[in-house]
This record gives sequence, C-alpha cells and structure tokens, in this order.
Amino acid sequence: MAPNLGTAPRAELNADPARISAASFSQLATCSGLSERDWVVNKVLVPSLQAANRYELIRENDACFAPARMFRDQWGIKPAQWQNFTRLLCGCRQLPVILLQNPSNQHSKSYEEMAQCYTISYISRRLAKFSLSVEQVPILAVCNFFSTEDLKAMDEETRWKAVEASYKVTEDILAIMKPEVIICCQCVTLGIWAEAKTAGDDAKTRETWRPAQNRLARQLCSKILDAKAERATPVDFRGHRAWAVKGFHPGYRRANPGEEPAVRRLFAEVFHPCGLWKTRLAVAKLQKMIDMTTAYISSLEVWWSEMGFIMHKKSPAGSNPYKISELEDIRLRLRSRLQMLERTKY
Repeated sequence: MAPNLGTAPRAELNADPARISAASFSQLATCSGLSERDWVVNKVLVPSLQAANRYELIRENDACFAPARMFRDQWGIKPAQWQNFTRLLCGCRQLPVILLQNPSNQHSKSYEEMAQCYTISYISRRLAKFSLSVEQVPILAVCNFFSTEDLKAMDEETRWKAVEASYKVTEDILAIMKPEVIICCQCVTLGIWAEAKTAGDDAKTRETWRPAQNRLARQLCSKILDAKAERATPVDFRGHRAWAVKGFHPGYRRANPGEEPAVRRLFAEVFHPCGLWKTRLAVAKLQKMIDMTTAYISSLEVWWSEMGFIMHKKSPAGSNPYKISELEDIRLRLRSRLQMLERTKY
C-alpha cells in the first residue's frame, strides 16, 4: 500500500535527516506511512550502516573516555566501577548507543559478576537474537558511576551535585562519540515521584529523582507510552544531531511482564539491521581472505610448475614443501564458513 502523503510536500518526505526540524518531524514520519521509530531506522540508521565499510571498536584509550577520567579522579571512582563502565561503553562505534538509568548495585564487583545483573543479562539475551552482544553494542548510563545504593549513601546536597555532574559527563562523552542513534531506556531525568511512606510527610508524594537541570539529560528521557507508540525525536547538542529512539528500562518489564512484546519489538526493529550489517562485513572479510588464498595458491602452483624440475632434484619424490594442499584445505574451510554466514537468518 502506498504511504499516505498527507499534506507534507514531497521534497520534505525525502529531506536530509540532519535538516528536519523537531517540530515537523512527527508529521513527516506520519505522512511517510511510518512510525517515528521506523522512520529513524529506515532513514537514519540503515543508510548510516550501509555507508560504513568497517567495524570500528571503541577502545579504552578513545577520546570519549577523557571526560570520564576527570570525573573518576574527582569523585574517587573505584577500579572495578571504572572497569565495568569502560567495558560496557567499548562497543562498535557504528552501532546505536543504549542509554540506561544508572549502574547496577553490583557495579563494584567484577565485570563477570556485574554482567549477571538483571538488566545487562536481559539486554545480552535480546542482542544475541541478532548475533550481537553487550561487548559489541555501546552501553552508557545517563547517571554514570553511581548506583542507587551509592546515591542513597550520600547526603542530599552531595547526591544531586553528583547526579548533575554525571549528566554533564554523559553529555561530554556523547558529544565526542557523536552517535547517530541513541536508544533511551531511562525515565528518571524528567523527575520521578512516589507516594509518601511516613505519616509525618505533609506532601502526598516524595521526590526520588529530581528533574534534571541538564537539557540533554531531559531530552533523552523516555516513558513506556513513548516506547509503545514507537516515538523518536531529533536531539541537537554541541553541533551534533543524534536521534533519540524512545524505549524503556528493561527492569520495568520485570514487574510488568505484559510489556515484554514492546521491548522485544524495540530491540528487533533497531538491532535486526545491525546484525545483518555485521554479517555483511563478516562475509566481505571472508570473501577477501578466500580471494587472497586463491591468488596465493595460484601463484604457488605457477611457480611450482616453472621451478618443479629444480625442486624435484632437491626434494624426496612426491614431497611438497609449500603445502599447497593445506592451503587448499584452508580455502575450502573459509568457503564453508562463508556459505554458513550467507545462510544466516534472524
């Protein structure tokens, strides 16, 4: 069925994503016959992946870690906490960033123990459906380094100073990384309130997370209704435009299992093309190795044919010092691996 063009000019339907205003984006996506999330996947993420011909991993010496190191030194972040932060962020630069709320209460333990927490293990299982892993997809928290237990242990003034400082360092990191797409899986930066628990409270509610003063932190907030409506929005900061795809924290569906389909659709729509892209790069790399091996075997065979009469005089009858048969076996195994990758389906 042809998309509903509505009242949007055709020129706008094919507009450069970097030039679309936030105010007109929702109407543009609707007129394209797509949800906002589908529009971002089809018009931003997929073209970006298609243009990328290499798989570039973020390393611990990457420039994006510089502001985090300053934060670590200022706030006395422990080695295990730092290691967990860096390992989660060291993913593939071309893939979307998953933005969570804050670290697990297990973040002072080893990475292997921390990764068993509910949130990271759930994300790991979902990514595995598309031949991806938490080692390949960058994961960042809007409030880095401070778990809920860490924040509870602080006095109120220090707590909110630490939270805002963490929002700032997250913005610094994203400004250096310049991700095309950010999957927003946190809902705290617009403020969270809960019913008062003690009779002495005058107010009906008590504040558990204050609304962020940091503008980008507020923009990267998402609610369950946003995720179910497949919302997305352009976010402009420090001369860069990223696209915020609205999701929700995996911990929410733990208490609300009926929301499982929504989070599965989110991961499928965003990371299915990422898995295909990764497979395409692997196929291309294997094909190059096969071509190089084939060319090498051919050159050896020619050389062997031309110089064989000399080699036969110096080698026992029937010997093959250049192991051409072994190279041929390598080529066949590479070809088998290539065929398996080409048959990959998600």
